[in-house]
Amino acid sequence: MDLSLLTTIVWFTVAQLLQDYSGWSRSAPHSLTEREDRLKRLSESLCRLLLVADAFFDDLKLHPGNCPCGGRFQSKGRRPRVLVTTVGEVTYSRRYYECSQCQAHRIPVDDAWGVESGCLSPRAKSEASDLATALPYREAHYWLERLGGIGVSLSTLWRVTQRAGAALVAAERARLKESESRSGAAKFLLAMRHPGTAVRPVMGVDGLFLRVQREWREVKIAVVGQLSERGEWVKGQTSYLATLEPAERFRQMLVRHALDRGITRWSPVVIVSDGAEWIATLARRFYPKARHIVDYWHAKQYLWKAAYCLFGEGSARAEAWVEEMKSHLWKGEIKAIADRVEEDRRERQLNSAEAVEELRKAVGYLQERAASLRYEEFQKHGDPTGSGPAEGGCKAVVQSRMKRSGMNWSPEGAENMLALRARYCARIHALS
Repeated sequence: MDLSLLTTIVWFTVAQLLQDYSGWSRSAPHSLTEREDRLKRLSESLCRLLLVADAFFDDLKLHPGNCPCGGRFQSKGRRPRVLVTTVGEVTYSRRYYECSQCQAHRIPVDDAWGVESGCLSPRAKSEASDLATALPYREAHYWLERLGGIGVSLSTLWRVTQRAGAALVAAERARLKESESRSGAAKFLLAMRHPGTAVRPVMGVDGLFLRVQREWREVKIAVVGQLSERGEWVKGQTSYLATLEPAERFRQMLVRHALDRGITRWSPVVIVSDGAEWIATLARRFYPKARHIVDYWHAKQYLWKAAYCLFGEGSARAEAWVEEMKSHLWKGEIKAIADRVEEDRRERQLNSAEAVEELRKAVGYLQERAASLRYEEFQKHGDPTGSGPAEGGCKAVVQSRMKRSGMNWSPEGAENMLALRARYCARIHALS
């Protein structure tokens, strides 16, 4: 075929489209909305035309060469492909090759363009999965076609998004598996022995429950960032990790995630949490120089539990007692709190097994975590005393997208979406 003739046809079609718009525009006054709609359709038509021409020219230049088996690829003619792109639906033709020996197939244009199975172009897949990560599937489906011009079925949108999440999960699992091998473990341990490059690193770790297969399962969340000199989280430096995996697996994932951020075994990382034992294990096992801080507001809840047991829920005496004990809690004077609880218990003659056990649990929680309750000292060092970013991570990563009314996830679907949400929230936070 005369390529110069094809080029002339393309340019003639472009000129015709522009002439049609110009004639319509000058035929009568039109609103700006009408002009925008017409121009959008015009630009999409031009882009689709150029893509079809690009496919033809690339098809002439590309050849698969020899097959790895030693055979040669032979052309079996041209075959059409319908692809939904960000500029609309495009139908183009390209050569299809087959090996004479092993019957392997090659389509050079699709390989060069990065087009895989399915009806969506790579860019359309990316935009579709990103939007479905940000919004529930039905809302994403609506806006994808309304604003993006990408018309696909709801089931296709779901499949594309789940595959994107599954790829992230598979990559993380492959990474963990590699680090469990002899060479991978040695490399990991060597990296963890370095001083680290992170400046004032901080982690917020928390958990919340998600409905999975009509049961409530715990999602473990980690927010990793950097502290300013004033003890505030630095904007744009936050990354997230979220998974349904058990605590031991989560710790492995978090340590490797933190290593990517320059946090090693010897980094003076600050870990803020609600004081759960599985989080304390993280600090003890992997970060000997860490300062593990129990969220002040969470610790104060145990003062309220003791006060309600001593004086009754909602009583003015209980409120006054908590106000008095807050100063001891802030200074880390847990023994003073324990002595006062015992003194008040005896004074009020609360000797029932139920009351004694309730007070034992409240005081025991504070005593076991006394080293993590020295808030006055932490504040002097510019460390945070609250787990707001971790709780915000729970809301941003999980609640705003995955805990809407009536939602019930499969284990695989939830894990895939958690991986996507963690990446998405990190990107959004980087824009702040």
